[in-house]
Amino acid sequence: MLSERRACRLVGLSRTSWREPPIEAINLITEGQYSIFEVSSILGVTTNSLYAWLKKYNQPEPVKMAAVNQHATIKRLRSELKRVTEERHILKKAAYIAKESL
Repeated sequence: MLSERRACRLVGLSRTSWREPPIEAINLITEGQYSIFEVSSILGVTTNSLYAWLKKYNQPEPVKMAAVNQHATIKRLRSELKRVTEERHILKKAAYIAKESL
């Protein structure tokens, strides 16, 4: 087992800065150098936090790109929906005014 100081140096974090996602710690775990239990005890975080970070930040590149593309598509569709909704309201007002003028 590593000493805490050496492990934190390897991971690139202090025990108090674990709130930022420890990419180096994830790399050490995924490369098989250290177990999740070792890294969690060294950093002073729960194993559940490390599992959550692994799930969130340790995705293959195509999955990450798909997520980015999906977010861009959602953003584009929301802006288009807003524009179309505004157009619909304008047309409703125009129809009402036309009906009143007859």
